[in-house]
Amino acid sequence: MLKFINAQLPEWARPDHPILQYELAHLQHVESRQARFFQLLVIALILGMGGYLYATTIYVPPTQSNLTDLAWRILYFPTLLVQILTSTLALSFGINSVGRQRSNHTWDNLRATEIGAELTLRTRWVGILYRLRAPIIAILLVRLLLVIGVLYDITAFGGLYPEMLTKNLTPMIGDAKLGLVVLAFNMTAGMLLPITMICASAGIGILISVGIKNRAYSAILQVIITVAQLVLTIGILTTISQFLLGQLELSNTALLALFVGYSSFGDWGLLFLQLGSVGEIWAIVPYGIFIGIGLVVLMLVQSAVTDGILSLAVKLSESRE
Repeated sequence: MLKFINAQLPEWARPDHPILQYELAHLQHVESRQARFFQLLVIALILGMGGYLYATTIYVPPTQSNLTDLAWRILYFPTLLVQILTSTLALSFGINSVGRQRSNHTWDNLRATEIGAELTLRTRWVGILYRLRAPIIAILLVRLLLVIGVLYDITAFGGLYPEMLTKNLTPMIGDAKLGLVVLAFNMTAGMLLPITMICASAGIGILISVGIKNRAYSAILQVIITVAQLVLTIGILTTISQFLLGQLELSNTALLALFVGYSSFGDWGLLFLQLGSVGEIWAIVPYGIFIGIGLVVLMLVQSAVTDGILSLAVKLSESRE
């Protein structure tokens, strides 16, 4: 299986490529940062459990939840925190990918070698993903567990659960099979969107590293992006919570934009990996049934944009330095 996956990768992204092996060997000398990451991971899990207790106490008592709903509620907040932390680390590693060599005056010599700037930057981008493979695997395992829960719940009520979810929607869905198709899109986005988001964060970091030579300025920009991401996620989540509690009224357009924005850049589709949550969103959000399809489109667009970001970073490194 691993051989098949490796065969689908570009040559420079395969673990046995000599340039990538060099980058990975270089990354092994930063164990202190990895130790700090796992310390932060423990903190995130503790905070996540606090978030779970808050959510189950304030919103829905645990006694009213089935097994898959309870698992989703337990895993939601810890996974959300780990995702934010991983995305922040990907951005940070990308921003630091060139600055250190600039300080050591080795970047120009490296760009002048036969491998060039393109291969160097792309292998460093892949190196960031390898470096973050532990949290990425953890995120994907959680989502795989939730997908299995969705598949299990689909069989509830004699297999009529998807049909029940598609009743009384705006717009009306004539065929319940369309609900199954949309659920498949939800699960696809739920599994792959974290990868594209982390890849995009690493690519943006590399672009900043190449485009901004002053490391102080790039550090300030990193703080701004990180704070903006946190404020956006917390702000939209708070707004959604207030709406669900009946403390806030929103227009249909604002409501759709709110859930699309949060599912895209907030929790990366986690809301759509539990059928109870899916049914609630479809019922209260006009055209909410199409959000999952939109997430898959976003995932594909984001992949293309990330490749464009890396190409732009290569052009900047070749023309401006």
